[in-house]
Amino acid sequence: MDHLQKAASELGYELDSVQFAQQMDAQDPLASLRNEFVIPTVEQVTGSTSDNGAAECTYLCGNSLGLQPKRARQRVCEELDEWGQGGVTGHFRHSHQRPWVSYRENIVQKMAPIVGAKPMEVGIMNTLTTNIHLMLAAFYRPSSQRYKIMIESKAFPSDHYAVQSQIRWHELPPNAMLLATPRPGEHTLRSQDILDLIAREGSQIAVVMLSGVQYYTGQVFDIEQITAAAHAAGCVVGWDLAHAVGNVPLQLHDWNVDFACWCTYKYMNSGPGGIAGFFVHDKHADNADLRRLIGWWAHDEETRFDMTNDFVPAPGAAGFEISNTPILTSAALLGALEVFSQVPLQALFRKSALLTAYLDHLLRTRVGSRIEIITPPAQRGAQLSLLFKSEPEFEQTFAALSRAGVVCDERKPNCIRIAPVPLYNSFMDVWRCAELWDEAAEEARLRDMEREWAVTAEGGIDYYKALNVSPQASDEDIRDAYKRLSRLFHPDRHHGAEQREWAQQQFHAINRAYEVLTDAQARAAYDHLGENGIRTSKALGHKVQTRRDLLDAFEREARRQRIEEIEQWAQSKSKISVDINTMHLTSISLRSGRLKVRGYKSPLSGLFLKHSFSADLAPGLTGTVTGRMLSQGSLCRGNVIGTLKYTSGPQSWASVSMLTLPPHMLIFKAAHQPTADRFISTEVIQHTLDLSTPPAATVACGQQLSDQLMGSLTMRTGNGYALGPFWISSPIRSSAKPSPPHLHSSVMLGLTANHGDRGKLFLNVGAGVQNSLLTASYMREIDSHFSLGGAVTLVGVGTSMPREFSARIGDTADVVDTGKMGLGDVIVSVEMASTIDSWTKVEWKVEFGLATGVRATATLHRLEHCIQLPLLLTPLPELVVALGAVLLPVATGLGLHYGVLRPRRRRAIEQRMAELREQQRFYLHQQKRRAEEAVRLMAASVERSRDVARSSGGLVIESALYGDLPFDLAAENSNALQAALDRFRSSRSALSATDEPRACDVTLALHALITSDQLVIAAGGSKHSLPGFYDPAFGSPKKLFVRYRFRGALHEAMVLMQCRFFTSSARRLLLHSKFMDFANQQIKPVSIGQLLKYRRQPLSAENILDSVAYSQAELPVRLAKRVISFHHLPFIVGTNPHIARVYNQYYEAFDQLHAFPEIKDLDAEWEFTRALERQTQLLVDVIPAIAQGFLECKQYMPREHRTAFINDLIRSRIGLRVIGEQHVALSFQFREEQKPIQEDVWVGTIHTRLMPARMIEQCSHMVQSMCEMHYGTAPSYYIDGDVDESISYIPSHFEYITCELLKNAFRATVEFSSLSDRSAHPPIQITITKGDGYVGVRIRDQGGGISKANLRNVFEYSWSSMQESSDSHGSSMAGMSMQTNLALQQGVGGPIAGLGFGLPMARLYAEYFGGSLDIVSMEGYGCDVFLKLGSIEGSIEEKQI
Repeated sequence: MDHLQKAASELGYELDSVQFAQQMDAQDPLASLRNEFVIPTVEQVTGSTSDNGAAECTYLCGNSLGLQPKRARQRVCEELDEWGQGGVTGHFRHSHQRPWVSYRENIVQKMAPIVGAKPMEVGIMNTLTTNIHLMLAAFYRPSSQRYKIMIESKAFPSDHYAVQSQIRWHELPPNAMLLATPRPGEHTLRSQDILDLIAREGSQIAVVMLSGVQYYTGQVFDIEQITAAAHAAGCVVGWDLAHAVGNVPLQLHDWNVDFACWCTYKYMNSGPGGIAGFFVHDKHADNADLRRLIGWWAHDEETRFDMTNDFVPAPGAAGFEISNTPILTSAALLGALEVFSQVPLQALFRKSALLTAYLDHLLRTRVGSRIEIITPPAQRGAQLSLLFKSEPEFEQTFAALSRAGVVCDERKPNCIRIAPVPLYNSFMDVWRCAELWDEAAEEARLRDMEREWAVTAEGGIDYYKALNVSPQASDEDIRDAYKRLSRLFHPDRHHGAEQREWAQQQFHAINRAYEVLTDAQARAAYDHLGENGIRTSKALGHKVQTRRDLLDAFEREARRQRIEEIEQWAQSKSKISVDINTMHLTSISLRSGRLKVRGYKSPLSGLFLKHSFSADLAPGLTGTVTGRMLSQGSLCRGNVIGTLKYTSGPQSWASVSMLTLPPHMLIFKAAHQPTADRFISTEVIQHTLDLSTPPAATVACGQQLSDQLMGSLTMRTGNGYALGPFWISSPIRSSAKPSPPHLHSSVMLGLTANHGDRGKLFLNVGAGVQNSLLTASYMREIDSHFSLGGAVTLVGVGTSMPREFSARIGDTADVVDTGKMGLGDVIVSVEMASTIDSWTKVEWKVEFGLATGVRATATLHRLEHCIQLPLLLTPLPELVVALGAVLLPVATGLGLHYGVLRPRRRRAIEQRMAELREQQRFYLHQQKRRAEEAVRLMAASVERSRDVARSSGGLVIESALYGDLPFDLAAENSNALQAALDRFRSSRSALSATDEPRACDVTLALHALITSDQLVIAAGGSKHSLPGFYDPAFGSPKKLFVRYRFRGALHEAMVLMQCRFFTSSARRLLLHSKFMDFANQQIKPVSIGQLLKYRRQPLSAENILDSVAYSQAELPVRLAKRVISFHHLPFIVGTNPHIARVYNQYYEAFDQLHAFPEIKDLDAEWEFTRALERQTQLLVDVIPAIAQGFLECKQYMPREHRTAFINDLIRSRIGLRVIGEQHVALSFQFREEQKPIQEDVWVGTIHTRLMPARMIEQCSHMVQSMCEMHYGTAPSYYIDGDVDESISYIPSHFEYITCELLKNAFRATVEFSSLSDRSAHPPIQITITKGDGYVGVRIRDQGGGISKANLRNVFEYSWSSMQESSDSHGSSMAGMSMQTNLALQQGVGGPIAGLGFGLPMARLYAEYFGGSLDIVSMEGYGCDVFLKLGSIEGSIEEKQI
C-alpha cells in the first residue's frame, strides 16, 4: 500500500482516480503480457447482444479459470497437425522437436521453477483429485497409533471427499479425519492454531494435508513453518496447491514438502479440466517402501519398451506417472507455461501484490461499510474474498456486475471472490471493477408507475423524484438511492461558500425525502395528501372493503380538509331521504297506452333524516353523535346514536355505538387490513341490553386473487340461534311477532373484477335461511366525471325480504327501503353518476322488478351532505315506464356532461393554469437556479465519468434537452431531428430578456443518473425534482430529446415524458410505436384442425402462401405481447441477466419478423421462412434461462405471481413454436418432397402415426444410460400394455414429458436402493393403454415415494429435490443426450436438472393438448405417475392455439 501511495504522489494523481490507474498501466513493464491472452468481450460473457458487446470484459476470475493464452491454441493446433501428418511416428519424430514419448520433459522443465522444485520432482498426469488419491495411496500408511489425516474443516469439498473415502477404504473410524477449524466468529485459520493442533495430535497424525491457499477465504498458509512442525511430529506432509501455483511464491524442495498436487487451469491457464501437476520430494525417489499405484509409463524409460513384467520405477516423480502423457491437454499447458517463461517470477508476484492491494483499497474506500473483506492482508495472493452483510444485496450486486461485464465468482450465500491476475489484468481492470461495484451496489431498482404531478408553493419538492425512485420503491431502494445522491451533494465535498450553500440545500432536500419516505405512516400520508398529509398527526381510519379502501380513505380525508377551508358547516354530515309514491299522481294504462291524470293525493310515503357531528377527542379517537328520524305512514320514530371510534393506523380501526332511546342497542364494528391484498371486518349487534337475545354477528373477509380480481366471503349468524342453555327461550324464538325483529343467518360469496382501467364487475352469491340471491353488476367510467352501470339480481327460496320499520331506526345503514321482494323476483337496475363540480355529485338509479315494480332514486351529494329521493313510479313491472325512466335521464345527463360541464371544466383548468403560472413565477425561477447550481456542483464528477465511459465504449449522454420541444415525436430521421434541434437552439438565442425558454439543457444531469451503462428515469409526472432538472414549461406536455453514444455509435431518441423511459445498455430508449401497435392487437387463435388441413392433399404454392400469411400476421403480435409481459415484472427480476437475455431474444425475434413486407410470392416466403427458422434456433434455451433466472430471483416475487408468469410464458411459447415450426416444416416439405402428404406420416411437425411404445423405449434406454453414467448403476425396465397403438402427436413434446418422468423414476430407484441397502434394483414398469382419442401411460417405480410435504411442491417452479446437487451432476444430466438435444432444437428444452422446472413443465405440455399428468405416491415404497395424452388428430382438432 505504501508503494501505491508513493506512486500516486509521484504521478500527481489521487489514488482513487482513473488517471492514476491509467498511468500505472502505462508504466507497467509487464503490460505487454496481456496481449498474449484472448480477452472475452462483454457480449461474449453476458450472452446479451444489447450490452456493451464489443468492449473487453473485466475478467477477474483467474482463481476459478484462467484466460486462454494465444500460445495454447497454437501449440494444440501444432500437435493436431503432427498427428494428422505423421500418425504414430509423432512419438519419436516431431517437426517441432517435441516427440510425444518425452513430451513431459518440455512441461516439467518450465513448471519446476514455478513451484520451486527440481525437474525430476515434478510430474503431470490426470486431474487434481485423482492425483490426491494416488499420492495418499503411496504416503498414507495408517497404523494403530498413527491413522489420522489432518485437513481444514472448510477445505474444498473434493479434498474432503478424497480424504473421507481414503479413511473408509482403510476401514477406519470417522474420527480419523482431523479437522482444523477457525476460532468462533473468525473466518480464517490462525497459523499458531494449526501448529498447536499438530503439537497436540501429532502422535496420531499420519498425514497433514492442507491447502496452500484456502479456496474460499484466499488465505495463504505458511507452508514452510507448518511442514517443519509436522515433520517434527513425525507426520508426512502433503499440500493441495490448486489456488497457490502461479499465484504465490513456492519453494517446495527447500521447504522439504513430501508431496503436493495442483490443477493447472486456474492461475496457470491451461484450459478447463487441464492436466494436473504433482510434486514428490527427491528424498522419496528411491523409497522402495512406498506402496505406489503403478502403470507402464512409470517404468524406467531406458527399458520401458522392452515390455517385460519386471517393474523398474523411473526416478523421481516420473515413477508415479501411471499412463502416457495426454498430448493435447499438455500442449495447452505448454503454451501457457511459455508465457510464464517470458518474465521473472518475482516481478510477476510484485505486480500481483500491487493489483490486490489497489483493489483492496478501492473497495474498502467505496463500499467498505457494506462488505467484509475476509482475506488477511498479510496472508494473501491475488484473491480477495468479500462477504456481504445482506444476502439480497449480495445477489443484486453480483447480478449487476455480471450484466456490466465484470467476471468474478460467487459462493452462496453471501461471498464474492475476485482475483486480479498479473499476467493479463491491469490497474484499469481493478479501477473499473471498483467503479462498477460501487454503482452496482447502489443501483436503483425502478418500476413503471405514473404519478400525478403538482407544483406546491410551499417547498415544491417531489420526494420520489428527489431520490429518483418510483412511488412503489421498497425501503431498500430508497436507502440505496439516498446513499448515492447524498454522497454526490454532501457539502463537505464542495468548496467555496456559495457552492457549499447550494450543496447544503440539495443535501437537505435529499435528507428530507429520505426521512419522509422511510417512515411508513408519513409516506402513506404524503402519497395521498401531499405535504399537508405529513404535517397532520391524525391517524386516518377507513371501512375496509378492498385493497383500494386505504387510498379512498386518504382521498376522503383530503377532501374533508379542503371542505373545511371552504365551508365551516361541512364539519357536520347530514342525509335526507324522502320516499315519493308517484303512482298517486300518474299511471300508464297498459291497455290503451294513454296517460290518465287522477285526483290529487299526497305522494309522500316516507321521510328519513340523519345528521351527525364529529370531534377529535384524542389522537386516533373520534366521537360522533348522530340523530336519526323516520316517518312512514302513521308511524314516526327517532333515535340518537353515540359512537366512539379508535383508529390505530391506516390498517386497523374499531368503533362502539349505542342507541340512547328505545329500542336500545349496542353495535361493535372493527376492521383490519394486514396486507395490501387482504382484509377482515366484523360487526356485532346486541339488540337488547339485558342480553335476553343473542348478538347478531357479521364477519367479512377478502383476498386479492389476482391483479384484477378480489374475492370476499361474508357470514351472518342472525339472532335466532341458541348456544346450549343460553337464549333457548329468547323472545325472538318464542314470539310470533318478535321484537326485536328476527334476523336470519346467511352466507355470501363475492367477486370484484377490474375490467380495464375504468370498468368494474361485481358478482355476489348469497344463501340463507330466509332467502337466496344472485347479483351481477357492472360499472363503467365514461371518464373521471361520468359513469354508467347496471345490475341484475335474482331472488329466490323465500317468501319475502322485509325491511322492518323498527329495525331501520336502530340500524346504521343509510338506505331506507320498505318494499318486499317475493319468491322468484328478478330485479334489473341501471344507474348513472355525474360530477357537477369538485364538491357536487348527482346520481340517478332505476330498478325494474317483477314483484316490486319500477323504482327510481335521485341523489344529490354536496360536500358531506346528501339528499335522496326514492321514487315509486309504478308497483307493476311496466317496461315502458322503466325505459323512459332510464333513457330520458341518461340522455340528459350525457348531453349536459359533454355539452356544458366538460367544456366548462376545461376552461376552468386553463384559467387556473394561467393563474398558477403567474403565481409560481418566482418559485419556478428559484427552481431553475437550484437546478443550474446542482449541475455546477456535479459537473466535475460527471465529466470524469463521461471520459471513462468514452474510453471504455460505455454509455455517454452527448446532449439532452427537456421541455416543450418543437419536435415531432414521430420524426425518426436523424437529419430531420438535427435540423429541428438547430432551429430550436437558434430560436433560443433570439429570445428577448423577458422571455423564458421552453426547454432546458439536462445533458450532465441525465448522465449523472447512469449506473452500469443503464439509464433509468422513474416514469410519470414532471421531472423537476431530479437533480439538475427544472420545469421550463409549467403546465405543458414535455418531451426529452437525448443524443447518446454507445460503443462508439451515435444514437438519438425523443421521449414523451408520460411514456416509460428505460435504456438497457442504450440498446433501446423507447419502444417503437409499431411495436405498441402490434402489442395492442388481438391474438387470432388457430385450431389444431387448421394446422392439419393439408394432410389430405398435395402441398401447393397456394397452401404455403396461405400458411405464411397467417404466420407473418400472427407471430409478431404474440411476440410483442410476450415482451410487454416482461415489463410487469419487478425491476430486480426483470434485470436478472438470464431473464433480461430472454427479454432481448423475444424483442429481437419481433424486430426481425415484423419488418418483412407483405409476402406475395414463394421467394419472399422462403426468405421469411429462413428468418423464422433462425429465430426459432435463437429461442432454443429460453426455458433453461428463465428457470435459472427465477431460481435466482424467487425471493423477490410471490410464488403465485411467479407461477402465473411462467405458465403464461410457456403456454405462449408453445403456441409460438407450434405455429412457427409448423410453417417451417411445411415449407421445407413442399420444397424437398413435392408429393402428397397423405403418403407420409408427417404434417409439418406433427407425427400422425406416433408409436408411444417405440418412443418410450428410446427414452428409457437414454435415461438408463444417463443413470449408469452418473451413479454407476441403473435399474432395468419393461414396457407392457397396448404397445402397438399409435397417436397423432408432436414427438418432441412426447419425448420431453417422458424423459422427465423416467429420469425421476430411475434416479429415485437408485437412490432409494442405496438408502435401504437393497441388493438389486426393482425394475421400472411402464404400461401403455389406448382409449378413445387418447393414450395413457403409467410409470411405476419403487423409489421410496414422495413425502407429503414434498408432494405439495413437486409441481412448483424453482423447487427441486436436486437443488443441493453438485454442479457436475447437473452438467452430466444436461449434456449427454442426442434425444435431449433434439428436444431442445424442437423447442421443448431439455431436462433441467436441479432448476425445478421438469415436472411443472411436463404437466403444462401434457395439458396443452388436452392431456393430464398426476402422481400417486406411497411413501416408503414408490410412485405411480399417470400420463394421459390426447391424440392431436381427431379428438382435439378444435383446440385453439
